Amino acid sequence: MMRLLSILLIFTLFGISSVAAPTHNRVVDKQTVDQQEEELKLMLQSFLFKNDLPHAYQVAQQGYQKYPNSYFWNDNLAKIARWTGHSQTAMKHMMFLYRHKPSKALRDQIITYGLSFYQYDMIKNLIVAQTLEHPSKKHLDTLVYIFYQVGEPQKAATILMNLYRKNPAQTEYLTKTLRIYLDAGELEAASKIVALIDAQHAYDKDNVAMVSYFYYLKRD
Repeated sequence: MMRLLSILLIFTLFGISSVAAPTHNRVVDKQTVDQQEEELKLMLQSFLFKNDLPHAYQVAQQGYQKYPNSYFWNDNLAKIARWTGHSQTAMKHMMFLYRHKPSKALRDQIITYGLSFYQYDMIKNLIVAQTLEHPSKKHLDTLVYIFYQVGEPQKAATILMNLYRKNPAQTEYLTKTLRIYLDAGELEAASKIVALIDAQHAYDKDNVAMVSYFYYLKRD
């Protein structure tokens, strides 16, 4: 059985089986295509059962190349890529899964994985969606962090101010926005945030020092 699977793998990966096929006007009917996919699935299951991840990864790649819109092959390639440390490949196929069957659980999984393997550009939009849905302190901190990492902290500031307009009682949005503008040296933008903090007497242990620093910078 294993000898047969090995032969099938060689034929499938390197196209040897195509030698015997007609070279002109070749028509592959649906039954043949289904049979080819079942052979790939059988090989994949066999290698996974043996914990032979390198060969399982090869078969999953081959399956994806033949059936790029298949949820099955994208799902398996995403899983095996994670197990074998191919983080960019894993992210690519996890994003395919999310686009086709979005869920909060999958989104959170992709964000966690992307943060662990520095795939910041690929997950920033997911983090925005997560934060807008549930603007907890943890999510706000992650939002600011991720946009610093991709060199776009002002975009985080824009999102924070949009959240503030919806909920002015949450002065944490002002504090985080002020920090971004001070870090960037954007004193004109920072002055507008300080004015809002002054108007609302929205001082707290986190922003009082920043406001003082702002006035220090503006002393001249």
